[in-house]
Amino acid sequence: MARQICQHIIGMNPQRIGDLDTFMSFEEVDQKTEDPQPPRDSDEMTLEEREDAEVRQTDREAVLASHEELVRQDFLLDPEVKVGRVLLNTGIRVVDFVRYEVGQDLD
Repeated sequence: MARQICQHIIGMNPQRIGDLDTFMSFEEVDQKTEDPQPPRDSDEMTLEEREDAEVRQTDREAVLASHEELVRQDFLLDPEVKVGRVLLNTGIRVVDFVRYEVGQDLD
């Protein structure tokens, strides 16, 4: 499994590991960002609906930023599962990683 995590890092280029201790709460946020209803015109929305829409937008922005964190990325070999879930299920602990690209300037 460790080799598969390394393969994921090579393929998906995460910028940082992320906090595995708080991964569970982010997993809930990711699920809430799936908006089953199409957005309505803001003039037709109640105040409560507008506040909910703002919260969903903030959640979406957090999810987009999360793609830089290893623990919150979809696992390369099984996109239905987040890397954090794989780490929790297997007991693997990522302490640090370094990723190089062919032709990358090492200055």
